[in-house]
Amino acid sequence: MSCLKMGLKTLLMLAICSIILMQARPGFCEKYLYGFGVGPSYSSGDYGTGDDVDIFYLPLVFKFYPADRVRGTIVLPWVHQSSMQVVSAGGTFNRVTEMNNIHNRKAFPHSARITNDAANARESESGLGDMILRGEYDLVQESSSQPAIILEAKVKLPTASESKGLGTGELDAGAAVEIGRTVRGNYFYGKFGYTVVGEPSGADFDNPLLYEGGIGFPVSREFYLTASLEGRTSIDDNVDNPLDAVLSGNYRLRPDLSLNGFLSLGLSDGSPDFAIGIGFLQKY
Repeated sequence: MSCLKMGLKTLLMLAICSIILMQARPGFCEKYLYGFGVGPSYSSGDYGTGDDVDIFYLPLVFKFYPADRVRGTIVLPWVHQSSMQVVSAGGTFNRVTEMNNIHNRKAFPHSARITNDAANARESESGLGDMILRGEYDLVQESSSQPAIILEAKVKLPTASESKGLGTGELDAGAAVEIGRTVRGNYFYGKFGYTVVGEPSGADFDNPLLYEGGIGFPVSREFYLTASLEGRTSIDDNVDNPLDAVLSGNYRLRPDLSLNGFLSLGLSDGSPDFAIGIGFLQKY
């Protein structure tokens, strides 16, 4: 409980100078060359381990808009984990049954398959997380006769420490397609994707399928909400597939400045119990 209070307190203190980056949706016309933000999120849950893991995630976020239909994002995060029972793979945090513990500092040793023991995995770690590169392209722009079709590509660069258990030390890459349609001012969408996860020596990961569906709706001229279900297949056959219910919001203070936030609730044992974030994005 003390970790939860500390994380929430830190999150609130940093909220005024932070950002949770949200995907652009049709209807928000980009008129800027680039954007910058810094912002935290906090999550807590046992990921099916029976022992809570608290994660504080603080990314530097850079967005750029080279063309009307093209958007790019670079995310460079700092991460703190209260336990080494989860690892970043495919750009998200996952529980795996073969991980490091305090008796072996290498997350995935070359000579042994380590079965994680919750009693020996409580040491917290902090450091640079994996860098994320993401690009979006509006293949088809929405009109009265056709839905929007958005292509997305994402690469996770292995900048996180493998020895600390903050990453796998391997490159991951994935792609997704989103199909969306505006009905009476509300944007309905579905997204499907696939990620190829790099495997360190001694690991046997499955490549996850990603799926997401939701609705975005304007509350006012400045305030936009999105409610969604987001899931993926697990990278480990022995762990439940993560599934989350997410409510996110965007409030535009000015055309170039917006406040953003989200609340996520885990719907499966493979997900954290909850995650929360709040911040801002400044465009130039």
